[in-house]
Amino acid sequence: MLASAGEFGDVVLWDIATGEMNGTPLSGHERQVSSLAFAPDGKVLVSGSMDGNIIFWDMSSRTAFGPPVKALRSPVWSLACSPDGKTVAAGGDAELVFWDLTTRKQLGPPVTSQKDRIWALALARTETTGIGGQQSRHNDLEEWSSRPVSQDAGRSRSKRRFRADAGRRQL
Repeated sequence: MLASAGEFGDVVLWDIATGEMNGTPLSGHERQVSSLAFAPDGKVLVSGSMDGNIIFWDMSSRTAFGPPVKALRSPVWSLACSPDGKTVAAGGDAELVFWDLTTRKQLGPPVTSQKDRIWALALARTETTGIGGQQSRHNDLEEWSSRPVSQDAGRSRSKRRFRADAGRRQL
């Protein structure tokens, strides 16, 4: 299955084998959908929009688990699900938020470490590390670590910045 979205706020599902649209579009966003991410098992789709909201979609029923959730103060430029299907990260303008895919609850406060938009995200197999690319003249990358400290303590975060400079990376 392939999901696509555009300026009218709907998410269109496609059958990859036939190239045909698969069912009716998923509706729920009031503004343009700017990012999409499937959970690894394909059972949940997360969509992010220009108004900073995300929607968690149940793919078996093709309905939202609930109303749109305010994820960021800016548009949701990027989304990434962890390989184990437990976490989704949402990136916006200098802001990163982690969500639990099962409970659909935010995991700790936003990380506001970058100076510019987070255009792309990827979560490593450990689920504790994310890489984000930002728009800047320096072509910076940042790595975030988000390890559970305890069930009550939420998540602690650390970060490292990489800068491409004269063809070599610096820490």
